[in-house]
Amino acid sequence: MSGKLTNLQTEFVIIQIIRSYLTGYFSFTAPEVLNYDPIHLTTDIWSVGVVVYYLLTGESPFWNESKEHTFLNVCQLNISYPDHLFQDISMEAIAFIKRLIQKNPRDRPSAVDCFNDPWLSSTTFTDALNTDSSGQNELVSVSQDFNKLND
Repeated sequence: MSGKLTNLQTEFVIIQIIRSYLTGYFSFTAPEVLNYDPIHLTTDIWSVGVVVYYLLTGESPFWNESKEHTFLNVCQLNISYPDHLFQDISMEAIAFIKRLIQKNPRDRPSAVDCFNDPWLSSTTFTDALNTDSSGQNELVSVSQDFNKLND
């Protein structure tokens, strides 16, 4: 796996994320939200970690067939990094996800800390932002396609 997502792969993942939200999927929601605890500036950082996990593996870190078990998986931080999903994922990417998906909101990095993370400044990530063969940035293309869903 080169670390790059094709437009089709990216669109598929985004559609899956949208479907997940629409069906009451709890795995993107931080434990403090599910437990009705006070939210923090880092509450959304949890969701970013879950989205990164999902984008890199194509699977949710907390998914279960029942909403109740998904809820418990999030609240109890039942997460794993199975070899079959992460064999081609860099250690820096895994470390980034682990820093973001922390049960205690105070243990999560700030948005600024995330942008300064070694994985985000690595060549692999930078390459993923480069233009594709059509000359159009893949992230811009995905953003435009996503906006079409709202029309």
